[in-house]
Amino acid sequence: MLKAKLKEWSKTNKGNWKQRKEDILSQISSWETIEEQRPLTEDELIQKTHLGMEFEEVAKQEESLETEI
Repeated sequence: MLKAKLKEWSKTNKGNWKQRKEDILSQISSWETIEEQRPLTEDELIQKTHLGMEFEEVAKQEESLETEI
């Protein structure tokens, strides 16, 4: 029963994860475009780094749930 519910939840939220990953990659791309024009400030570099770490975390969570189901 729990496995079936997790499978259904995963199907429902897979699009949300995909969209979140796309959003993060878009934000990283924006920082990279700015970076081509000028050096990023320390705060901007931190934001870009956090986005990369967030992307990895979302991808790991998505993969982890898919392997459990």
